[in-house]
Amino acid sequence: MIEHIMTEAAPLELGAFSQAVKAGGFIYTSGIAPVDPTTRQVIHGTVEEQLRICHRHLAAILAAAGASMKDLVKVFVYVADIEDYPTIDAVWAELFPRPRPCRGFYPLPWTKEKPCPGWEGILVELSAIAYVG
Repeated sequence: MIEHIMTEAAPLELGAFSQAVKAGGFIYTSGIAPVDPTTRQVIHGTVEEQLRICHRHLAAILAAAGASMKDLVKVFVYVADIEDYPTIDAVWAELFPRPRPCRGFYPLPWTKEKPCPGWEGILVELSAIAYVG
Protein backbone atom coordinates (compact mmCIF):
# COMPACT_ATOMS: atom_id res chain seq x y z
CA MET A 1 0.00 0.00 0.00
CA ILE A 2 1.18 3.52 -0.78
CA GLU A 3 0.34 6.41 1.53
CA HIS A 4 0.84 10.05 0.55
CA ILE A 5 2.15 12.18 3.41
CA MET A 6 1.11 15.81 3.88
CA THR A 7 1.70 18.28 6.70
CA GLU A 8 1.14 22.01 6.94
CA ALA A 9 4.21 22.19 9.22
CA ALA A 10 6.35 22.06 6.07
CA PRO A 11 5.80 23.69 2.69
CA LEU A 12 2.99 21.94 0.84
CA GLU A 13 3.61 20.88 -2.72
CA LEU A 14 5.35 23.55 -4.70
CA GLY A 15 4.74 21.54 -7.85
CA ALA A 16 2.95 18.42 -9.05
CA PHE A 17 4.29 16.00 -6.40
CA SER A 18 3.72 14.81 -2.79
CA GLN A 19 5.74 16.01 0.19
CA ALA A 20 6.48 12.35 0.90
CA VAL A 21 5.27 8.86 0.12
CA LYS A 22 5.24 5.91 2.51
CA ALA A 23 5.55 2.51 0.84
CA GLY A 24 6.62 -0.88 2.13
CA GLY A 25 8.02 0.47 5.37
CA PHE A 26 10.00 3.20 3.63
CA ILE A 27 9.32 6.94 3.52
CA TYR A 28 10.60 8.86 0.49
CA THR A 29 10.52 12.64 0.60
CA SER A 30 10.45 15.06 -2.27
CA GLY A 31 12.91 17.92 -2.32
CA ILE A 32 12.71 20.00 0.85
CA ALA A 33 13.63 23.64 0.30
CA PRO A 34 14.00 26.57 2.73
CA VAL A 35 10.51 27.85 2.02
CA ASP A 36 8.07 29.38 4.49
CA PRO A 37 5.11 26.96 4.87
CA THR A 38 2.63 29.83 5.13
CA THR A 39 3.80 32.28 2.47
CA ARG A 40 5.46 29.66 0.23
CA GLN A 41 8.32 32.13 -0.31
CA VAL A 42 12.03 31.31 -0.13
CA ILE A 43 13.51 32.13 3.27
CA HIS A 44 16.70 33.94 2.38
CA GLY A 45 19.74 33.55 4.57
CA THR A 46 23.06 31.78 4.85
CA VAL A 47 23.51 28.18 3.81
CA GLU A 48 23.68 27.30 7.52
CA GLU A 49 20.34 29.02 8.24
CA GLN A 50 18.71 27.40 5.21
CA LEU A 51 20.01 23.94 6.17
CA ARG A 52 18.49 24.32 9.64
CA ILE A 53 15.14 25.29 8.05
CA CYS A 54 15.24 22.29 5.71
CA HIS A 55 16.10 20.06 8.69
CA ARG A 56 13.00 21.32 10.57
CA HIS A 57 10.81 20.72 7.51
CA LEU A 58 12.23 17.20 7.14
CA ALA A 59 11.50 16.44 10.81
CA ALA A 60 7.91 17.68 10.40
CA ILE A 61 7.32 15.55 7.30
CA LEU A 62 8.75 12.46 9.00
CA ALA A 63 6.58 13.10 12.08
CA ALA A 64 3.50 13.30 9.84
CA ALA A 65 4.46 9.87 8.53
CA GLY A 66 4.88 8.43 12.04
CA ALA A 67 8.67 8.52 11.91
CA SER A 68 11.53 10.54 13.36
CA MET A 69 14.98 11.69 12.34
CA LYS A 70 16.36 8.50 13.93
CA ASP A 71 14.58 6.51 11.20
CA LEU A 72 16.55 8.16 8.38
CA VAL A 73 18.50 5.81 6.15
CA LYS A 74 19.86 8.32 3.62
CA VAL A 75 19.68 12.05 3.11
CA PHE A 76 20.48 13.72 -0.20
CA VAL A 77 21.94 17.23 0.10
CA TYR A 78 21.77 19.49 -2.95
CA VAL A 79 23.81 22.71 -2.90
CA ALA A 80 24.10 25.80 -5.08
CA ASP A 81 27.80 26.14 -4.23
CA ILE A 82 29.96 23.06 -3.68
CA GLU A 83 32.35 25.27 -1.69
CA ASP A 84 29.73 25.34 1.09
CA TYR A 85 30.64 21.72 1.93
CA PRO A 86 32.70 22.54 5.07
CA THR A 87 29.94 24.72 6.51
CA ILE A 88 27.25 22.16 5.75
CA ASP A 89 29.35 19.33 7.18
CA ALA A 90 29.90 21.25 10.45
CA VAL A 91 26.18 22.02 10.84
CA TRP A 92 25.35 18.43 9.85
CA ALA A 93 27.46 17.04 12.68
CA GLU A 94 25.40 19.15 15.11
CA LEU A 95 21.98 18.36 13.59
CA PHE A 96 22.52 14.62 13.15
CA PRO A 97 24.04 12.93 16.21
CA ARG A 98 25.65 9.53 15.82
CA PRO A 99 24.72 7.15 14.37
CA ARG A 100 24.14 9.37 11.37
CA PRO A 101 22.22 8.44 8.22
CA CYS A 102 24.08 7.94 4.96
CA ARG A 103 24.45 11.16 2.99
CA GLY A 104 24.97 12.16 -0.61
CA PHE A 105 26.21 15.64 -1.53
CA TYR A 106 25.29 16.96 -4.99
CA PRO A 107 25.47 20.27 -6.84
CA LEU A 108 22.12 21.79 -7.75
CA PRO A 109 21.52 22.36 -11.46
CA TRP A 110 21.45 26.07 -10.64
CA THR A 111 23.97 28.25 -8.84
CA LYS A 112 24.09 31.46 -6.85
CA GLU A 113 25.01 33.27 -10.06
CA LYS A 114 22.37 31.53 -12.19
CA PRO A 115 19.42 30.68 -9.91
CA CYS A 116 16.37 28.63 -10.78
CA PRO A 117 13.71 31.06 -12.04
CA GLY A 118 11.28 31.76 -9.23
CA TRP A 119 13.49 30.16 -6.59
CA GLU A 120 16.25 32.72 -6.34
CA GLY A 121 18.16 32.44 -3.07
CA ILE A 122 17.91 28.69 -2.50
CA LEU A 123 21.37 27.57 -1.38
CA VAL A 124 20.52 24.08 -0.12
CA GLU A 125 17.78 21.49 -0.51
CA LEU A 126 17.28 18.08 1.08
CA SER A 127 15.48 14.88 0.19
CA ALA A 128 15.51 11.71 2.23
CA ILE A 129 14.66 8.07 2.68
CA ALA A 130 13.57 6.73 6.08
CA TYR A 131 12.65 3.21 7.18
CA VAL A 132 9.93 2.44 9.71
CA GLY A 133 9.62 -1.29 9.04
